[in-house]
Amino acid sequence: MRFILTLFFPVLLFCCSGVYGQLLPYDLQCEHQTEPQAIEARIPVFSWKLKGKATVRQARVWIKMATDKQSLNKADIWQSPAIPTQECKIAYNGKEELSPAHRYWWQIRMEDEDGKVSPWSKAASFSTGLTDPKAWQAQWICAPWEDDAPAPSFRKHFKLRKNPVYVQLFCSGLGYFEARVNDQKVSDEVLIPNQTNYGVRAGLEKARVPIEGKFRRYSVNYLGFDLSKLVKEGENELDILLGNGFFNAKEI
Repeated sequence: MRFILTLFFPVLLFCCSGVYGQLLPYDLQCEHQTEPQAIEARIPVFSWKLKGKATVRQARVWIKMATDKQSLNKADIWQSPAIPTQECKIAYNGKEELSPAHRYWWQIRMEDEDGKVSPWSKAASFSTGLTDPKAWQAQWICAPWEDDAPAPSFRKHFKLRKNPVYVQLFCSGLGYFEARVNDQKVSDEVLIPNQTNYGVRAGLEKARVPIEGKFRRYSVNYLGFDLSKLVKEGENELDILLGNGFFNAKEI
């Protein structure tokens, strides 16, 4: 479930205008997030900020996208033409549909009203989620006992023949969970996933804000994590600690 609250202030106009001799893009984001994992948008939106004076404005933008960082020069996924815009955002418009569970890299550059073109920005990345139902191959697991243990822990050992380039973990738990790989937390987040209504959501079809049908019925959220810096060649250990959370809250 996502909830995004955007507040507009005059300072944003300053962020999206101006140069120090030329435009300098920074703080690249995809779907309002920095280096996000498990993006499910079929047409993600890219955004950025600009450094510089408020007297010069962006006039045109170029964006390129690739399957890995080394391929950005040839932009094997998308190379846009010059796009006339003063907005600091662009929606994906490539011909290729984005693959599930895949990381993509992108860069932008822009031209100001005086015809000065910026260098390409630093490369940024984002990862797609399990957008194809066929990609869901995992099964629910549970503790082998029937009594109500307060915080069961699930552990899995696995071996890698070499250091991987990129590894994603998709995880969903009924209640809270904490995931660790080789005794290191996979993120600095706590009390995840966020508050979830696991039951049927009656009456949402009459809500003022349109809500897709898949969010009106039973649903369980999942999260994605980048494990590339946590796993290693040889033996590895994945540990999941569960908590009751909103699924099985206890009376106090």
